Amino acid sequence: MSDQTISGTRLHSLVLRISTWWAIVGGFVLLAVVAVNVYSVLQSIVMKKSYSGDFELTEIGVAVAAFSFLPYCQIGGHN
Repeated sequence: MSDQTISGTRLHSLVLRISTWWAIVGGFVLLAVVAVNVYSVLQSIVMKKSYSGDFELTEIGVAVAAFSFLPYCQIGGHN
């Protein structure tokens, strides 16, 4: 194997590891969005009061999570 192939393989594995961790962070963001939604629904049932801003937090959180999954899908060839 040439030096260029070895460095390309190392770069690919590095990018794959970084994008894997980035996707895991996106999964935690998505879990946080679910927790905010559960909290909002429970608060509206129990206290008859809504949590202001939950729709906006859901929109932003899902967008961040979706875009954090894209590099992993691209580098892994899963799309």
